[in-house]
Amino acid sequence: MRDRLDAQGLLWRVLSGSAPEGWSPAEVEAYQRFLKGHSVDELAELIEQFRSENNYPPEGRPERDAERAELAAALTPDALDEPDLRLLRRLAGPAYGSPGPQPGFNRLLQNDEDRARTIDTLRYLLYGRGDVEARLDDCIRGDYKLPGVGEAMMVKALAATHPERWIPSYVTTGKVGKRAILDLLGDEPPAGLTPIPFS
Repeated sequence: MRDRLDAQGLLWRVLSGSAPEGWSPAEVEAYQRFLKGHSVDELAELIEQFRSENNYPPEGRPERDAERAELAAALTPDALDEPDLRLLRRLAGPAYGSPGPQPGFNRLLQNDEDRARTIDTLRYLLYGRGDVEARLDDCIRGDYKLPGVGEAMMVKALAATHPERWIPSYVTTGKVGKRAILDLLGDEPPAGLTPIPFS
């Protein structure tokens, strides 16, 4: 895995619902059962073990869903026309999972010029033309890069606004990073998921 985008792509692929070509009918059936939440293998058993050991509520985490909805509402095109700074600061905090310390993002919200640039970047990332992967790369290292703001914030904005495609895992390394998830799954990241070459 070369970067966070590779890990994000892998996780999206696993949860996309499309079984890879060449899988046997039994593998496709097991995968479909997994997507529906049926216990089919060791991973499902580990999930059940985690839920029971951590007293995870069967209805999920409604407060986390409410946080995502609140952040998503602050990131709609109309909301970005008149940004709610309190909610944008929550994007940089622990609501819907922490992207880590974000002093650069909060600093950008303090004056009109930097705030406008930040809003332009978010608008481009979330609603711009072209592939989201290319837009994300532009926001991480291209023309839309914000000083002191990295991939974790950009992925969090995507996860809040597009939960059907982006999971709330914002960092690659660390105990809750995408690499740790892959290690727990006993899997290696597939090659070639990054649409743009990295140096």
